[in-house]
Amino acid sequence: PTEFILVNITAIIVALLFGGIYWQLKYDLSGIQNRIGCLFLVVMLIVTFNLACIETFLESKVQFIHEYTHGYYRVSSYFFSNLIPDLVVKRILPTLVANLIIYFMA
Repeated sequence: PTEFILVNITAIIVALLFGGIYWQLKYDLSGIQNRIGCLFLVVMLIVTFNLACIETFLESKVQFIHEYTHGYYRVSSYFFSNLIPDLVVKRILPTLVANLIIYFMA
């Protein structure tokens, strides 16, 4: 629960920062260039948020190998049981929250 709260708070703070930087852009050439820059930063934000997903599997690698060799479960069941909660709670939800804030502010 603590990590979920911290990830969402970080997403909200970064989104408010980006939204504040790109607040009320005009519809001229410089505004279009700034929107493209904002789009680039949002894509980089999404990549950065989701890059930590690799860490989830690296942390429990030794435990997984031990349990897999003893026949507790298959690779696919371990993968999906770790991926789905991590994906929904710590990757998709903060990204959606951040993108909604940035969309309506910029």
